[in-house]
Amino acid sequence: MFKNILFTIVFLAAFVTCSFSQCNVTAYANAGTNTVQICLGDSVTLTATGGCPNYILNNDFNNGTPGTGWSATNQAMFTNPCPPNSPDGTIYLWMGSTSAAPRNLTTINFDVSMGGTIQFQMRYAIQADASPCEGPDEYEEGVAIQYSTDNGATWNTIEYYAPNGDVLNYIPSVTTPGATGSTPFTVWTTRTVAIPPAAMTTSTMFRWAQTSSTSELYDHWGLDNVSILVPPPTILVWWSNGATGYTPPKVGPTTNTTYTVYLTDGIDTVQNSVNVVVNPIPTSTFTVTSPVCVGNPSTITYTGSASSGATYAWGFDGGDIISGSGQGPYQVSWTSSGTHTLSLGIMENSCLSLPTTVSVVVNPNPAAPNISFTPTCLGDNLHLFADLVPNATYNWIGPNGFTSSQQNPVITNTTQASAGNYSASITDANGCVSAYSSETVTILNLPVVSFNASPTSGCEPLTVNFSNTTPSSTKYFWQFGDSGVDTISNPSHTYNHSGSFSVTLTVKDNNGCSNQLTTNNMITVHPLPVADFTTNPNVGAPNFPVAFSSAYTTSPATWYWNFGDGTLETWQIPTTQHAFTTMGNFTVTHIVESQFGCKDTVSKTILVIKITIPNVFTPNGDGLNDHFVIDGIDQMTGTHLIVFNRWGKKVFESTDYKNDWDGENASDGVYYFILSFKDDLFQTTNGTVTILR
Repeated sequence: MFKNILFTIVFLAAFVTCSFSQCNVTAYANAGTNTVQICLGDSVTLTATGGCPNYILNNDFNNGTPGTGWSATNQAMFTNPCPPNSPDGTIYLWMGSTSAAPRNLTTINFDVSMGGTIQFQMRYAIQADASPCEGPDEYEEGVAIQYSTDNGATWNTIEYYAPNGDVLNYIPSVTTPGATGSTPFTVWTTRTVAIPPAAMTTSTMFRWAQTSSTSELYDHWGLDNVSILVPPPTILVWWSNGATGYTPPKVGPTTNTTYTVYLTDGIDTVQNSVNVVVNPIPTSTFTVTSPVCVGNPSTITYTGSASSGATYAWGFDGGDIISGSGQGPYQVSWTSSGTHTLSLGIMENSCLSLPTTVSVVVNPNPAAPNISFTPTCLGDNLHLFADLVPNATYNWIGPNGFTSSQQNPVITNTTQASAGNYSASITDANGCVSAYSSETVTILNLPVVSFNASPTSGCEPLTVNFSNTTPSSTKYFWQFGDSGVDTISNPSHTYNHSGSFSVTLTVKDNNGCSNQLTTNNMITVHPLPVADFTTNPNVGAPNFPVAFSSAYTTSPATWYWNFGDGTLETWQIPTTQHAFTTMGNFTVTHIVESQFGCKDTVSKTILVIKITIPNVFTPNGDGLNDHFVIDGIDQMTGTHLIVFNRWGKKVFESTDYKNDWDGENASDGVYYFILSFKDDLFQTTNGTVTILR
């Protein structure tokens, strides 16, 4: 809505041009802050900004008046009637209900021929709030900043601030778009406006003008901290390193250095500094363990100058990281052999190292060895075999804590605990270890030896039949205990001597395993009794009792007698007697049976005779009584006959007289004889015999 506008112009009594000078300078390194970090060897671009501001107008309204530099203004309020206060919390200028509408604030003429800037803080009241805090709402009710080069006759708009927040370079003549509530300009806003070239004259005026406003009760707004800044006449800039100007030549410090820039306009001198921190270039050296084997880790140790907090870019050429991070150390392994190139680059404090590369030789692991073993019987030695690999060492592992470094180890006296999985690996001349080869070893059980014998006791000589009952047996070796041996499955063996005999059978089964069994004192051979006897007398006459005594007197036993004349006797004692009724040679058989039923037999001839010696014989050749005949002597042997003549001269002698002396070369007469018997069978007899022809 348009209303009648009352213009009230208040002219200042005096027109004063004020100038304010306050130099400032800010130093920058690499367009950064006052502290910059570089790497050793890098260069630094130093720059400075600032100057000695020449404020031809600088009003903060803190004294409750518009201040100097103004040619006209509407009646403004300086009571901070409409919170919030300006950003610095001090008094601000408010175009409120005491200011006639339309409102403006106009400066005196200034020399801005060198250009410059206009800076101010501005806020609109919120539309529809109570006066004096009621804000503009229609589009053309905003405030414009303008300049005039003809002493206010004509005004040119630099920027126009529409109530809704738009910024234009002209003042609109329309009412829409309007504004309600909060907008970008209902809060204190700092604006900096460059003096346009057309305004750069030695006599230029500026104003803040609200050219359209309903009345003093509406469309209120405020200003604070208004300044017009133009360049100073002469400024000198120099640096602590001797350089001059806002942009001196680049510098390349090698240590931490502070650079100070100085600025003066001949009145005011200011300074500012930048710190350049020179960071060293990190080194990326490292060591590796080489050579290594496939799958075995190489220890990679960083030896450079960087800290643990640096960024480390490692390249392990396909290696697998087992452990390690950042700086390390690392444990890295490779699955392929060959030469692997490792690399490292480091970034610390934005400084990048030169890369380092180191080679690792990865040797291949040898092939797992071929291993074998000999089938082994319980208790035998287990022989393990591995292929011969020149210059290699061996590592065997197995059951029961078995280990060995021999190529072909031997395990003695195996038990079932020796059975199981045996594995071997090799370590070659490079120290690389193969995978394990494995074999499962079974310890073969020994055959369970068994046998029997029949009979197991008897008299000598005793023949025993042996039977092998060992399952799956194929070979046999019998030891009968009397030095006798045999190699068949079911042998017979004769024991020719008495005693107790332990029998051992060694068998081999179809697995080639041998075992033996000894049965102690399995066979008992009883001795034969010795059958012998004596007679008394040795030769007897018919009907003369002869005493018989057995040489075997061990009891209990049984004594059997057969006297050869039909008489049989059995006794439990070793002696008896018997009288033969007729003469002759009788074969007496004696049988002795021991308590074990063992028998022995002996036979002897018993001579039953009667010796008759004649006292005369007639050796005249008539065939009658021609010899010295002793009846019964021809049945005897070993007789000894000596004949002497009457003068004691021996005329005949015979060691086995057989009635054959015929008195040859002996004259008739009486002769003396001596007759003796072998073994004193008869008593020596002597006497005389007469020869008659």
